[in-house]
Amino acid sequence: MAKQSSILKVEFEHLLEEQKGSSILKWVELEEGGIYKITNFEIMETRVGKSGVITLSDNTRVWSCSTLTKRLENLDLDFGKSIAFVKPTGKKESKTTGNMYHSFDLVVKELEYDEDSD
Repeated sequence: MAKQSSILKVEFEHLLEEQKGSSILKWVELEEGGIYKITNFEIMETRVGKSGVITLSDNTRVWSCSTLTKRLENLDLDFGKSIAFVKPTGKKESKTTGNMYHSFDLVVKELEYDEDSD
């Protein structure tokens, strides 16, 4: 028979609740039509390959849809020099394949700095 851990059930439940609080949201949990400021983007290795995670202005982390991951990866943004906003627009059907995908609008703006203010 396997030996159980000596961690208390109460301590385990507390740790589990803390971990849930910092979990990463799914893309579909974002409000369709809502506008979100992206403050960071990272690529994480998962069991099925690379996946993107965006951090929003309120520090919420969200698994990005695959098309947004590819787009942000190709843009290679420096979030200290630019800002990005994303608006989920729902699921769309691909005209070429007929597959459904998560659609979004993305706006990227380069920040302007006054050289004299440094």
